[in-house]
Amino acid sequence: MSAKQLSKSNSFAYYLSHDINLQVRVRICEFLGLLPSQKQQLQDVSGSRSTAVYVVASLTAGGNILGLETRTTYAESNACGSEWGEWLVFCVKYRDLPHDTQLSLLVWEMADTASQRLVGSTVMPLFSRKGRLKTGPQRLKVWEGVPPCLSWPTTTPAKLPLHKRGTLAELEHLLSLYDRGDMPTVEWLDPLVIQEIQKLQQQQQQQGAQQQAHQQQGHGQLDLQGQQDVQGPQLLITLPSFPQAVLYQQPASAAAVTQAGAAAAAAAASSGAPGGHTPASSGPLGFAARARFWATGGGGSAAEASAAAAAAASDGYGGDRPGGRIIVLHDPEVGRDNPAELKAQKLARSVTRGVIDRDLKPNGEERRRIAAILRQPPNRPLHAEERAILWRFRFSLQQETRALTKFLQCVDWGDATEGRQAAELMAGWVPIDTADALELLSPAFKNEEVRSHAVSVLQQKDDEELLSYLLQLVQALRYERDNVSRLSKFLVARALANPTFAITLHWYLFTEFEDAGFGGRASLIHAHLLQALQQQAAAARQASAAAEKARAAAAAAAAAPPHHIHHMTPHSSSAMPQQSQSQGTQGGQRPHLASPQPAAAAGVGMREPPPLTGTTIQGAKVFEAIRRQTDMLSQMQYLIKDLKGSRLRAARATARLQELVSEAGPCGELTVMRVPLPLDPGVLLDGIVPSECSCFKSAQLPLRLHFKVDPQPISWRLSSSKSSHTPLQPPPQSSQPPQPPAATSNTHPSSPPAGQQQPHQQGTGTQPTAAPAPPPTPKQIIAGLPSRTGIMLYHDAVRCALIYKKGDDLRQDQFILQMIGLMDKLLKRESLDLRLTPYKVLPTSSDDGLVEFVPSTPLSRVLSEHRTIHKYFSLTAAQPSGPFGLRPDVLETFVRSCAGYCVATYILGVGDRHLDNLMLCPDGRLFHIDFGYILGNDPKPFPPPMKICKEMVEAMGGQDSPWYGQFRMYACEAYNILRKSADLILSLFHLMAGASIEAIRADPEKAILKLQEKFRLDLDDEAAVQWMQALLNESATALMPQIVETTHRWAQYWR
Repeated sequence: MSAKQLSKSNSFAYYLSHDINLQVRVRICEFLGLLPSQKQQLQDVSGSRSTAVYVVASLTAGGNILGLETRTTYAESNACGSEWGEWLVFCVKYRDLPHDTQLSLLVWEMADTASQRLVGSTVMPLFSRKGRLKTGPQRLKVWEGVPPCLSWPTTTPAKLPLHKRGTLAELEHLLSLYDRGDMPTVEWLDPLVIQEIQKLQQQQQQQGAQQQAHQQQGHGQLDLQGQQDVQGPQLLITLPSFPQAVLYQQPASAAAVTQAGAAAAAAAASSGAPGGHTPASSGPLGFAARARFWATGGGGSAAEASAAAAAAASDGYGGDRPGGRIIVLHDPEVGRDNPAELKAQKLARSVTRGVIDRDLKPNGEERRRIAAILRQPPNRPLHAEERAILWRFRFSLQQETRALTKFLQCVDWGDATEGRQAAELMAGWVPIDTADALELLSPAFKNEEVRSHAVSVLQQKDDEELLSYLLQLVQALRYERDNVSRLSKFLVARALANPTFAITLHWYLFTEFEDAGFGGRASLIHAHLLQALQQQAAAARQASAAAEKARAAAAAAAAAPPHHIHHMTPHSSSAMPQQSQSQGTQGGQRPHLASPQPAAAAGVGMREPPPLTGTTIQGAKVFEAIRRQTDMLSQMQYLIKDLKGSRLRAARATARLQELVSEAGPCGELTVMRVPLPLDPGVLLDGIVPSECSCFKSAQLPLRLHFKVDPQPISWRLSSSKSSHTPLQPPPQSSQPPQPPAATSNTHPSSPPAGQQQPHQQGTGTQPTAAPAPPPTPKQIIAGLPSRTGIMLYHDAVRCALIYKKGDDLRQDQFILQMIGLMDKLLKRESLDLRLTPYKVLPTSSDDGLVEFVPSTPLSRVLSEHRTIHKYFSLTAAQPSGPFGLRPDVLETFVRSCAGYCVATYILGVGDRHLDNLMLCPDGRLFHIDFGYILGNDPKPFPPPMKICKEMVEAMGGQDSPWYGQFRMYACEAYNILRKSADLILSLFHLMAGASIEAIRADPEKAILKLQEKFRLDLDDEAAVQWMQALLNESATALMPQIVETTHRWAQYWR
């Protein structure tokens, strides 16, 4: 029994009834109300008589009893009723239940002086009108003296319409919805409401007990009658609960359902409904009739119940109206393949014909059909004819790179012989590219050999390329059959050899901890990653100790007489690494980053890390970097919590922020913390600058944080020098400022530059001191940095600027920006640089994360302050001889970036584009931010295909200018280049089908189809150029965006 995902606006997990191989159970809890004998005692003065009560339960469908009925034990009655607390088990299982199954309950009384007497009955459907199995506590109305009505709809329903049940019943109904998870939760309010509902229940019970005591004294006959009219006897039961909702699904064998439907039709035909009308027995009509019956109230007697049912049956749901006698029967063969056709196809593609098929070659027509199949997008399923032709010519297709993924879709992996031959063919296939390998890791391919073949292809790629797809590779782990897979081992092995890979993999896994379906596996792989780093650190210490011992032995041997010198063999550095014991304090500080225990690692089942070599990274440094990054994020979470709790405006919040991060503040540790930048571990942060930090004017109060940058690159490699410090420790104090990285490779990168001395080593007078080198300029420092992520000049100082946001889910922004960065790489590979700005975003949980800060100005502010884009550029890039008085390179950058983002946002379907989320840089770059709406979703009416406002066109000189023509040329060229990589982009989207991105997760198939439609793969390059030019014209001349932009501007003004 496995939970499935239902794709709606808010997806939820559920079970199917035909998957539940459990017997139906019901717990009879309590009967509330007066028995017939007790009512007689109120009028009989002869004395009290003891009575016993029991309940008979049965399952019915179509007027017939399913299986055998069952009954409770005898329970002694009292003034308040009878109690059992007993589970009744039926011989019928949930998987065999028809959709119209009803639970019939009869309450019987046994008196000393009389035979058994029927107290009442009630009938409750087990499935709701939406096909959901009812669970949990149920309060059922008991129809006094009336036998159960087994027809559909029943005349003895267990529950009346909600508005007739009273206030307490309505509250109990809402409470059941709350327990089921169908109502939103409010942490501080929910306990108070539940407490009040419990008080009302206790008050009702006390009132009932007092009234019963009053009646026993002979004074409450009129009150008794009033109580019967309002409430009546009730039966409390409990139905089993399941971890997820259970939805009805037709069982594999429909014989029982068909018989039940026929029996229901016969029962309806012979029921003799008034006026010759026949109530609908199943399907939507039966549900509607039952709903109308409940809406009419029903009453409290059998005659009133029958009248209500007759009215419901005759009010437009039967009789002479078309469809009144329709019976809905479920066909179990719908959606299944024809077994005869499957058998014929199986015989036609029998593997015994392999000798014949090996020499087959397709003719001209068959080649055209095969080529058309290979051009299809990766998400399109193959028809039977297409699978047949690919299987027939499978041997001749082994030299086609693109044919492997299509061929593997044709394989019946349930057939061992066919699967074995497919594996042999796959092993001899020509190498496939990265896009095909990623497609083989999608949820469409479950076979372990296929997924292992994809991993073997990825092992040939370098780390830089794999980092571009690491987000999707982590998501591919959720589609693996086991927690331990070849893909997980491959990712951990790459992480041990590349610190950037290791830190990025850590954060990608850490963010998935909150995922209900993938969090457990992600935490398990994350635990092994940390343990492998610690084992690598332990192995490094062992190797260092062995080397030191060897050097000492060599020195002792050199000092000994020649006849005492023996051949020394140093200890092997490839011994099995041991568990590090020096990280205990770290684990105590950060429990989620603590070193995993050996037992936990054994459960993961991963291999030990590879033996150390000269290029192996030092795992202790990487582990320490992860720990410090986590500490830095904890400090930022404290900052945002304090600022939001103080409810200060942006100006005062900035002052408070600077106070908190100062050296004397509670977060003063940030001023001296040396930590690799989580967005790009190649940049080493050297402490925060409190005076330059600020808060943005926004409801979520994002923080803009400036850090100093260490100009020395981080050294992750092993160092033989005892005095050299780790890259996360402060460098030795020097009398001179730090120098740019030297060309020599013999000096530790994090040690002082050559020629500098410690303060206590200067002024000895023995030798003249060398002249100090001049300090590097900020531009020289930036040029020497290994990465430019977040790097900027701020008042002639090199800074790394970050934005920390709390309260927003940044995972969708991260994915879209990853796609834009990938498009930028694909375009540059074709020698087309459109000056895109794919700034980096790193979610650290489901509601917070880091964003790279790019110095820029919203286009709305540019136009409001400068009126035109040209005036804004003229502030920093004026050139009288240039076009429009500007430097040509700035205008060229603006044109290129506009073209690039128009194509990228069109393909990705980015919506909610307005001038506040279009940013402009002084060097001419234009880029987009805020990707909350993608794949065609847009809150604004009639959005254009892409955002091209008239001010952007005017900045290019108008639609007749050569600059605008160049813009159109760049856009069309970029569109055709990206269409060639459509398979890669579609495969990456397919791998994100299970990720926590609502636009994709709600309906992955629809999302991929939307993306595929944007590529227009049915067009050739020339037709695609005409298509793109038409889109550009439509976007540049659209009127509705101008109206919406004006409305948005006024809304922002009044806000």
